[in-house]
Amino acid sequence: MELLSTFSALYASVAASLLALGLVAVIAVRDRRMDARRALADGDFGGQGFRLKPMPGGKVVPVPAFGPSEQLNAVIEARFGKKRLFAKEDAGALEAAEAALRQAGLRWRAMAQVPVGDILTCGDPRAFAAVETKHVAVLLATRAGDPVAVVDAGCDAAVAEALRRAGIALVAPASNGRADLRQELLQLSRRKPFIAASA
Repeated sequence: MELLSTFSALYASVAASLLALGLVAVIAVRDRRMDARRALADGDFGGQGFRLKPMPGGKVVPVPAFGPSEQLNAVIEARFGKKRLFAKEDAGALEAAEAALRQAGLRWRAMAQVPVGDILTCGDPRAFAAVETKHVAVLLATRAGDPVAVVDAGCDAAVAEALRRAGIALVAPASNGRADLRQELLQLSRRKPFIAASA
């Protein structure tokens, strides 16, 4: 009889624990749903297969919130088109830079629309975030990939200062002809660190 009483008490205790765990699980599901609703109201696209990812500098971008196979299925079912890589002004700056490099006989590479975060490093996260997601119109780099100069007429003050501090020259596209740009690049190539790189 005593054993039956102990077993009944143990059974009641286990049942109460399971009931409590069930209630905790129900509450957790409810809380997750409320969080999801709140996130959607705040601009999270989770209901559409996206979530918002904060980027440096306060920028927020939508990224897929599903796995690789779901991503492939979404791509297969969608229609894609192409868009212009850079603006007309940047295309003109790239063309001028490429022509000036050829005329000057420099073996540097010209690349358009390069993110500043790809060519600079900085130990101060706040300062780096101020320029990381911005782009330069045209980057000139050595064959080894070392940044030499930026050709950009519309470079903002923060990017210009970051480039200066990193030792990367900022050259405005010549308004009165490519000969001026060629001359500036030749002068730049004569600076000590670039003599070997320009050969």
